[in-house]
Amino acid sequence: MIVRTFNWNAAVRDLFRQWRSRAPLPMPVNSAAIMLSVVAAGAFGQVTWLLAARLSAPHEVGIASAYMSAAQLCAQLSLLGLGSAVFVLLPRHSEDGAALIRTLLSTVASGGLLAGLVYVAIAVTSLHELGSFVADPHALAVVLVQATVLPAALLLDQSAVALRRADGVLIRSIVSGVTRVCLVIGLWLLATTTALPALFITLAWVVSTVLACMMGNSQLNHILRGFTLRPSFHKEFVCKGLRIGLPNHFVSLAMIGPGLILSILVTELLSASSNAYWYIAWMLAGIVFVVPSSNGLALFAEIANHPERTRAASLQSIRSSLLFGLPLAVCLGLAAGWGLPFLGEGYVAGVTPVRIMVFGVLPMTFIETYVANCRAAHNLREPALVCFLSGVVMLGAAAVGGVTFGLNGVALAWLGAECVLGLWAAWRLRLPASLRYEPQVRVLEPSQNWPQD
Repeated sequence: MIVRTFNWNAAVRDLFRQWRSRAPLPMPVNSAAIMLSVVAAGAFGQVTWLLAARLSAPHEVGIASAYMSAAQLCAQLSLLGLGSAVFVLLPRHSEDGAALIRTLLSTVASGGLLAGLVYVAIAVTSLHELGSFVADPHALAVVLVQATVLPAALLLDQSAVALRRADGVLIRSIVSGVTRVCLVIGLWLLATTTALPALFITLAWVVSTVLACMMGNSQLNHILRGFTLRPSFHKEFVCKGLRIGLPNHFVSLAMIGPGLILSILVTELLSASSNAYWYIAWMLAGIVFVVPSSNGLALFAEIANHPERTRAASLQSIRSSLLFGLPLAVCLGLAAGWGLPFLGEGYVAGVTPVRIMVFGVLPMTFIETYVANCRAAHNLREPALVCFLSGVVMLGAAAVGGVTFGLNGVALAWLGAECVLGLWAAWRLRLPASLRYEPQVRVLEPSQNWPQD
């Protein structure tokens, strides 16, 4: 019998040759690079905030984290769904790929700057803590630069994935993450005070984001002939991109936005120090939420290609999320008791909120399954409206709960809103208590009145 041996040296040489060329990477390699880039970005982000918590006063961490939440909210608003649209438009306009990406980058960067100016105006006129921060001209410049470059960096990542060169995203995630951590340490050593100022924490994030954009420009210049990062506008590309991306964008914004606003709410209603404790707790609880969100994304991809598997795939996604999410929630809840006090005495206030929020993995499992079904069925109006209303109610309850019961009240309000939304999602999915159903019945019928994505 002839046994064929695999030549690993030749395979590595071929992969390296393909990596250095302009050719797309094989799908398994591209997918692995995407997953590793998400892990790297999340890991370095958590290290940055944990390090800041050790090197800075809670008030400064609270201001910086509230600012970063606002920056992420501005970025999400300014993306306008164009990150999703680039996956559809690039194959259709392969010869004009450089002009397409330049136009979309110019659009989101301009939108980010506009969103940043609106945020500054709101902060100066209506927000005490954050208004005082942006009153400093240096802080104002940092806020506006981050508002401009962050959506551009996100779109560069999505463009690289669409071109099947996610290796560039992985490299940028690692380099920018290492740079950010080193900057936090370096700026702490240069600080004239014992605690790292909020401006220095935010500056580290801005510099790392600008570096990521510069690296993205260089990498795309290598992949796409004629690409340079300069202002450009083609009305045709913008109109097509908005037509494709906006429906999904409204859903994503309704799901993500309220959580980002919570940090600003805590800062203004309680204190910047309270937001430091809240943000670290939110960040740790977010580790659990990766499980249902990842399964929801995989479910969307599965049933979009195989609608006949809607029921079976939904059941599998729910079981997977609960199987991995619930034990992880218990472990993180227990670990918070000894991990958070290590950051400082005040961070003990975040232990109970972590233990409350981690069990949001249960309703979130059904929410992500419901939204994935809606996306696949092109029924995007319903989840956008339901998630928006749930977010408004949650923010109102969090404001009342925060003033009355502190951070525990905010966490309970968030969990309560998630549970109500989760019950709605389960009802719309029409799942019996045993989670057994007939696979031939579709979960949701597509809406004929909503644009197709």
